[in-house]
Amino acid sequence: MMTTEQAAKEEKTYSFKEILYNTTLGRATILGCVIAGLVLCYKACDHKLSEMQRPIVGNVRGNEKPETYVEVNGVKDYSHIDGKDLSDLVKE
Repeated sequence: MMTTEQAAKEEKTYSFKEILYNTTLGRATILGCVIAGLVLCYKACDHKLSEMQRPIVGNVRGNEKPETYVEVNGVKDYSHIDGKDLSDLVKE
């Protein structure tokens, strides 16, 4: 017959880390946290990408050659004027 002291020795207590890493429930919890993190990151990145300004190509000045610009807070920042790169126009 077992004494209470022997029973206490045989009854093993598990730490949180052992339960988390060595059980199916623990592994499922870890996987769920990883998936939730990826989903949240994707949504945040997708939201930021949709807020980015897209270049607008159009005929602003009235001639046949297009201008390329990004409008931020009502200010047009040009990268191409009359089909020419802005850095090339500055060099001239």
